[in-house]
Amino acid sequence: LYQQFHRVANLYFVLVAVLACTPLWQGRWESKVITVLSILLAQALKDGHEDLKRRKDDREENARLSSLYIPNLHVFEDLPWKSCTV
Repeated sequence: LYQQFHRVANLYFVLVAVLACTPLWQGRWESKVITVLSILLAQALKDGHEDLKRRKDDREENARLSSLYIPNLHVFEDLPWKSCTV
């Protein structure tokens, strides 16, 4: 939720929804609140999907084999990326 409010547009929509719930705003407030909630939900779902995809891609990359040179044996050994240290 914190990440969603870093977007200026989301802050604007929340401000409009809050104002719509006050007597200053004429008309129905339900449509504005539902709109804000829909936007936040859609962005949260999109961000969650991107995070899951990034996690999957990271796991695949870390599982890839790399050749590690062992100087004292003068050979290369195949290891997964996650096992390599610098």
